[in-house]
Amino acid sequence: HMYGSFEELGQVLKDHYYRGVMSQLIRLVTSTLLNTAGALFLGRSNLNGTRTRLPRHFSEDRFLTLYDETVAEGQYLLYCLSGGKYQNQYYVSHYNTSPKNRVLFTNSRVLYLQQYGTSWRVNWDYPFTAIFNIECVNDN
Repeated sequence: HMYGSFEELGQVLKDHYYRGVMSQLIRLVTSTLLNTAGALFLGRSNLNGTRTRLPRHFSEDRFLTLYDETVAEGQYLLYCLSGGKYQNQYYVSHYNTSPKNRVLFTNSRVLYLQQYGTSWRVNWDYPFTAIFNIECVNDN
């Protein structure tokens, strides 16, 4: 296809350049949105809708971090306990004391969990205020 003048050639090149730039910009924006939406989805699902991994942990500062399966397990335990009683607290850490026992720390309390079948139950929990509120008693 022959171009009649340099002006027409310049216009065609300019149109192709802008289309290319816009195409790359749209790809960048859509891939960023899709990746962010996937990360915020709080877990991945396979094609039939079943979850393939536990939900992502968000700390109290709400920063998005790399996926960590151990931390996700602790967050999941906290959210599932006692019908969601502890959902307003933030997961900090947990330790396995045995295959069926866990000590779980939140931002405001410590919980001791025991596994019964496939579910976990709180055996005891203490708020940090009760643990660190120690009074000195004078024996004299």
